[in-house]
Amino acid sequence: MGPRLSSWRRAAMTAAAMLLAVTGLAVMQAPAGAAVACQVTYAKQWDNGSGFGANITINNLGDAVNPWRLTYTWPGNQTVQQGWNGTWSQSGQNVTVVAPSWGGNLGTGQSVTIGFNGQVSGTNTNPTSFSLNGTVCNGGPSPSPSPSPQQQALIVTPTSVSVPEGGTATYSVRLQSQPTSNVTVTTTAGSGDTNLTVSSGASLTFTSSNWNTAQNVTLAAAQDSDTTNGSRTFTVASSGLTSVNVTATEADDDTTQTQALVVSSTAVTVPEGGTATYTVRLATAPSGNVTVTNTAGSGDTNITVSSGASLTFTTSNWQTPQTVTLAAAQDSDTTNGSRPITVASSGLTSVTVTATEADDDGTPPPGRVDNPYAGATGYVNPDWSASAASEPGGSAVANTSTAIWLDRIAAITSGSAGNNSKGLRDHLDLAVQQDAANGSAPVV
Repeated sequence: MGPRLSSWRRAAMTAAAMLLAVTGLAVMQAPAGAAVACQVTYAKQWDNGSGFGANITINNLGDAVNPWRLTYTWPGNQTVQQGWNGTWSQSGQNVTVVAPSWGGNLGTGQSVTIGFNGQVSGTNTNPTSFSLNGTVCNGGPSPSPSPSPQQQALIVTPTSVSVPEGGTATYSVRLQSQPTSNVTVTTTAGSGDTNLTVSSGASLTFTSSNWNTAQNVTLAAAQDSDTTNGSRTFTVASSGLTSVNVTATEADDDTTQTQALVVSSTAVTVPEGGTATYTVRLATAPSGNVTVTNTAGSGDTNITVSSGASLTFTTSNWQTPQTVTLAAAQDSDTTNGSRPITVASSGLTSVTVTATEADDDGTPPPGRVDNPYAGATGYVNPDWSASAASEPGGSAVANTSTAIWLDRIAAITSGSAGNNSKGLRDHLDLAVQQDAANGSAPVV
């Protein structure tokens, strides 16, 4: 067994061990003269009145810190419910965020973004003072001289906007850095398409709390009748700051349609001794009156324009079809002659209508034919014909044969419906009259 140590030796060794332990602890601590400087950006991400969320970015402008610790005080009754990228705690209105174990070091010039979701009742005012490891983050180092403050500027996104005709579009504005007092930003319309205007956001106010929250400017494009995609420049400006121009372009919804003559049929059969029709209208509304002529060309001179040789279309009736009537004079030949009719108007492409005579002269039909209806004309109900002709475009089918329903005993008698309706006898008498006027061609 070795010699026992005296009590004074044991005391001396204990003191030496304590000194060594203290010396080792001192080596692990941060240098006493470390300069802490920082800048903090608080950006609210959402707010529905009772709940909200925000991101906080810590920018280390001074010496490295490890671990970092952020503290701040709520100006109201806000409470942190859930946080990330750090360990969050709150006592009263005071909030502390300690670096996570995996990210405790914050080097010079480095930044870290943390975030949280919280609850609030009443006014949700942003906190304005933050401290990093006990030093207030005012953007300048301590005790080193303060760096130059960040230059203030307007941040506008985007600077080119397409506005649908009859609709709206937006762009956003915010400040580049926190101001010392309220900043008013105005948007003014310049020269260009006056249909483009500022609908809302012509004047925006940014404070030391909301400077980093984008505010919208809404542009509107009035509905018009032109087909041009007009543009206009809008100037975003604030006193003492460089203005930003936003170019707005109207997305026009009007399509260009070429004016033209619309003719119902380009081939018309005219019965010899009778008439046939076609209609004419314009494709688009004209800026003034338009005269349309219908002129017979070379060919069978028995075919002529009976009515509608000159038609006038206005800004009101341009889409209402107007009727042109052709007539075929009775003759003794047996030829189905034809003649072109030219529909024309100054500056427009003309349309040719080919009119062919349905000749009623010829040798008597044989006693037996394969098709007894060949060359026959259908009976035209004058009541239906008049009703059709009274409708826009109805004249094109007014002379078409239609079926007559005698589907009940009462329909056989004239006026059976209590009006001037025709009965069986009336229709048969009219069919005989039409057959007589139709020459040798029978009426079915």
